Amino acid sequence: MQSSSTTWDKIKAEYVSLYDAYSHASSPDSSTYHTIVPRSDATLPLPVSVRFELFSIGGFDAVDGALNLIGSLNMSWKDETGNFPNSKTHEVDTVIVDYSSVWTPVIVMVNSADSVSRVGDSTYKVRFNLRTAEVNWKPRMIAKVACEPDMTYFPFDQHNCELSFTTWFQNRSILTLTLGSSEWNLDNYDVNGVWEIEETTAEISEVGGYDYAMFTIKFNRNPMYFVINLVFPVLLLSLLSGFVFILPAASGERVGFGITCFLSFMVLLQTIMIYMPQTSSPMSLFCYYVILMLLFSGFLSIVTILLLKVSNDSGTDVPKWLVHFVEIIKCIKIRKLIRARKNKRAITPALEEIDLMRPGNIADSTFRSKFQADRITDEHQSTSPVQNGASKPEIAKNDHAVATKSILFVKEFQPDNNGDDDDCKADTDENASGVTWESVAGILDTFFFVAFLGAQAALSVFFLVPIATRV
Repeated sequence: MQSSSTTWDKIKAEYVSLYDAYSHASSPDSSTYHTIVPRSDATLPLPVSVRFELFSIGGFDAVDGALNLIGSLNMSWKDETGNFPNSKTHEVDTVIVDYSSVWTPVIVMVNSADSVSRVGDSTYKVRFNLRTAEVNWKPRMIAKVACEPDMTYFPFDQHNCELSFTTWFQNRSILTLTLGSSEWNLDNYDVNGVWEIEETTAEISEVGGYDYAMFTIKFNRNPMYFVINLVFPVLLLSLLSGFVFILPAASGERVGFGITCFLSFMVLLQTIMIYMPQTSSPMSLFCYYVILMLLFSGFLSIVTILLLKVSNDSGTDVPKWLVHFVEIIKCIKIRKLIRARKNKRAITPALEEIDLMRPGNIADSTFRSKFQADRITDEHQSTSPVQNGASKPEIAKNDHAVATKSILFVKEFQPDNNGDDDDCKADTDENASGVTWESVAGILDTFFFVAFLGAQAALSVFFLVPIATRV
């Protein structure tokens, strides 16, 4: 019992010597002595090492632009008063004292979203090493940090938030801040199910003669929940809205189906906006995608109504412009053009040969020489005796028959005045007479169905691929 009492007395003496180093009971101003910076040379600043330790992420509110953290700001410094006895005489290495009984730095978080107050209170004690005069203080804090959200790639968004600490009314001539580590301490971090930490950094910067400790955290959202509950429904509804053209017009459900899809997009858009800040800049690409799908759904409703008008309008003839449009969709115009070119290539050699026989061309072509040679030969034969029973009138008769056949051949392949062959005109008249309102409605349904699926696929690739890859 005697030795235990003696040990307690010695420890008590250590505390008394420590408190006496900061204040004296006989002094009337002893209550303020612990506010004096413990430095041996008042012309030199006291360095304070800081390091942030993260315990958990409470949540990130993108609407309010605030990040909730639970952590601790670890501060350490060396007491340079020199009022302590030789280290060999101390009974214990460290003592735990109240922060108000010794000097502690006044550090505040300047970008707090709720209040600006000093880090630490009387709940958290100070660890004082009597042998080395090293002081360590680790007050815990629940911080709500103002952070500007970046919702561009929602739900694959990534955010950078910064915790900024500085000394309150104590510039670099009194206190300087140094880093205990260039990264956050995550040894006791409790993993969050929504947010994943990508990177943490720390740096010291000087602004206006004061040191600022900047602790930056980069974190990503776990997108699986939003992919299942938002992205998949939007994609499925986008695909489903295009099938309004496959629905039979006689069922009478087309307009109702289109309006239902339109309202469904409105509900999904409102659900997405719950997670978006009202002044989001830039806005999420996923929001742009849903808005475009909403406009597409409204456009499909209008086109559906017009197609129902086409399918039920059987009292009048189909306009020529609509017939031409249908022929373009079915590639009839292209097939006619290809066939016309083939016929033109087939008759061109025959036309060139007959053209040489015209009086105006005979004088200017090489055919004249051959024609003159044949004529001289015929005249020579006319002056000679008749051979093998052939006479001059019979030769002329044969030449007339050849010329007649050539003319008939030219007329058979000669194009009309408009440049179109008779076969193409016959096909056009046949197609025009065979087009009905019902067939036009069926062709347009197929056309718009394929066109919408193609546009929907292109927009999905254009918006969703950059979102998923953050490019």
